[in-house]
Amino acid sequence: MSSAIELPALDNTMGALFIGVLLAAALWGVTSVQTWQYYVSYSASDPLRLKIMVAATYSGLDTAHQIMLSHLLYTYLVSNFANPLILGELVWSILIMVLLTAFIALVVQLFLTWRVWILSHKNVPVIVIILLLVFAEFGVTIAYFGKSWPMTTYLELKELSVISRVVNALGAASDITITVSLSFYLYTSKSGMKK
Repeated sequence: MSSAIELPALDNTMGALFIGVLLAAALWGVTSVQTWQYYVSYSASDPLRLKIMVAATYSGLDTAHQIMLSHLLYTYLVSNFANPLILGELVWSILIMVLLTAFIALVVQLFLTWRVWILSHKNVPVIVIILLLVFAEFGVTIAYFGKSWPMTTYLELKELSVISRVVNALGAASDITITVSLSFYLYTSKSGMKK
């Protein structure tokens, strides 16, 4: 009788990854419907550059991100089934997701910055602050990707935890600044007319 190899509990690692990928796939489906609805119903009067931005962000970046997530899950749970040693190794697709996320964030934040530019009647100081934060986040994320690419384990990746925190702080600062600016300019641009 052969003895079975006892695997570590995977609930808090691969279980969490599995649930996260399922939720991401569901949200990707929502994005797919919204993108289709945009092109069918709302894009007729939009400029070509906006239509291209929507297509590039959804078809190129968001879909590629979902493919990388699926590859990551497949690698850990199917290709390496019952191989607990793989759990400490980095799969290349998780690093590509860092790069894709950087570009998705850049495109979305630049679009929202453009909206602040219009609503603020070209308020240069506000736009400069937002752009500095957005490009700083993008630059530090690219640096993180460059430093992480040669790494092969999560233990090695832990060395970049400070850079990761900087990326998160810059991302939060960018998003908060854009949100506060949009909220302020939308509030102050109310016409006072009742519907």
